[in-house]
Amino acid sequence: MSKFAQIFKRLTSRSADRNREFTAVGGTNSVVLLGVIILLLGGIYLFQLNRSSTKSFAVSALVQQHEQLLRQKQDLELQQAQLSALSNLENAPVVSQLVASTNVEYLTPATSDVARR
Repeated sequence: MSKFAQIFKRLTSRSADRNREFTAVGGTNSVVLLGVIILLLGGIYLFQLNRSSTKSFAVSALVQQHEQLLRQKQDLELQQAQLSALSNLENAPVVSQLVASTNVEYLTPATSDVARR
């Protein structure tokens, strides 16, 4: 027998022994696989839980911001009503500089005919 054949025979006999060992611990491999699957599913569950709780915090922050903006809008509408009140307009500096007219003339039409529809 050649040297190559002897080496090949040794390698193939070792691989056959390995195959027997592999089948002997096949139950252990399935337990490890089951453990990996459980860990993977647990990781996915934790990821989804964290993601949903983060979104609920973002939603509550947006709700608070919306309520604050509504209060600010109401305050601005109240301020607008106060500033456009007649008493404020009469006391405005621009209005105080106006001069009352003394000589008022009204235009009268040449004829009393009025357009009708």
